[in-house]
Amino acid sequence: MVDDLGLDRYGRTIGRASRDGVDANKAQVWLGIAWVYRKYAPKNLMLYGIESEARIRRRGLWADPDAVLPWEWRQVRRDK
Repeated sequence: MVDDLGLDRYGRTIGRASRDGVDANKAQVWLGIAWVYRKYAPKNLMLYGIESEARIRRRGLWADPDAVLPWEWRQVRRDK
């Protein structure tokens, strides 16, 4: 299920996806397979704590000392 939270500045739907009561955003950050996008995320978002725990426990991408933030990777690609 996706809860429609409105549109972003580009007209894309912003939503919160879940299945069987599991929030997909939280699950991905908890597993270490997604970052919190700090540029747009509210400062009091609970995902920051979940991400911090994943980092401390070295889950997923946090096990890689050379992991590159997706927005930094895209910027490097654009600059080439």
